[in-house]
Amino acid sequence: MKPLMLILLSLFVLLSTSPPVRADRIILPSYAQGSDLRGAIEARGRAISDVLAFVAGIVGIIGIIVGAIKMGAGDPEGGKRQVIWGALGILVAALAYGIAALVAGQ
Repeated sequence: MKPLMLILLSLFVLLSTSPPVRADRIILPSYAQGSDLRGAIEARGRAISDVLAFVAGIVGIIGIIVGAIKMGAGDPEGGKRQVIWGALGILVAALAYGIAALVAGQ
């Protein structure tokens, strides 16, 4: 009980001696100052979906190139499978980007 009272007393002393926080010193984020939170969230979501679609498309293209190299190196079945999966990856990335753009209202 004694340690608890000591902690509460020290907390009270600390809070009572600290200077008050003035409202004009608080810096809010840009979306909170203009109350455009919805626009900021939509812009951030668009940026994230753009980057993810770009990365997925690049990975799909690399998959197609690797599959073509495999086919040329003498593994036609493995290369064919790699090319198909790469093309499907690009298709999924394009569909995801299109759905995200449709939902965002572009």
